[in-house]
Amino acid sequence: MSVTAIVFAAVLALAGVACLVWGIRRMARSQSNGGTRGEQSGLGGGAFGVQVTLNGPWPLVVSGFGVVMLIVAAVLVIVQPDSSPAASSASSSRVSEPPTNSTVSSSPRVGPSCGPGASLSSPSDNTYVQNGARGIVIRGSVCDLRNKFAWLFDWDSHDKFYYFDYPGGAPTPITTLSNGKWHFQDKPIGDSGDNQKEYIITLVTASPACNQALLEWSNVGDTYRLRKFPPGCHIVDQRVVYVTYP
Repeated sequence: MSVTAIVFAAVLALAGVACLVWGIRRMARSQSNGGTRGEQSGLGGGAFGVQVTLNGPWPLVVSGFGVVMLIVAAVLVIVQPDSSPAASSASSSRVSEPPTNSTVSSSPRVGPSCGPGASLSSPSDNTYVQNGARGIVIRGSVCDLRNKFAWLFDWDSHDKFYYFDYPGGAPTPITTLSNGKWHFQDKPIGDSGDNQKEYIITLVTASPACNQALLEWSNVGDTYRLRKFPPGCHIVDQRVVYVTYP
């Protein structure tokens, strides 16, 4: 209950009591005089030298006003505390209400970089590979590849060729998934004698035609490599690494 409401209720109560007492006293005095002054009622203001005379049923009317003011004051005292906590509770519930599923998504996301259909997550750019014979683990994701295929290559900064990375005995896409995460142990990477030599790990998406061309690519001295990608192949992500090969 606010301070203003408390003060207002107190003023109404005091005024109501004063009116009720005055009215009752005037009605009692009129009856004691045997009706000789039943038609008059006086209210004196001696402190200021003012005399007010009220005729008729005013004592009863004033008493009625006093009762009404007492009732209003009681209603203010009773109703106000009940409404205030409710409003406070409603306000509190609005503030503390947790967000709904319509505004917060709990589904996992592969990541915004997977927009082209495939991406690399590791290694980070400018990684130093201390032992090319042991290689490095490459990780990535594919998103809704549909009729495309993801291929992985190592670009050699010395001879400018892209070397196929593949898990089997012949070149194949790096993953058979259309959606999900993949990893590949690129081992070995580089050539004997390399000392912080630059290689660029390159991820490519291939159309069905380009994919078929890569599957049919001929090896050169047991090495699969190319200088330029067939039509329908697109580089979507790359990482620079520096390889030392003992």
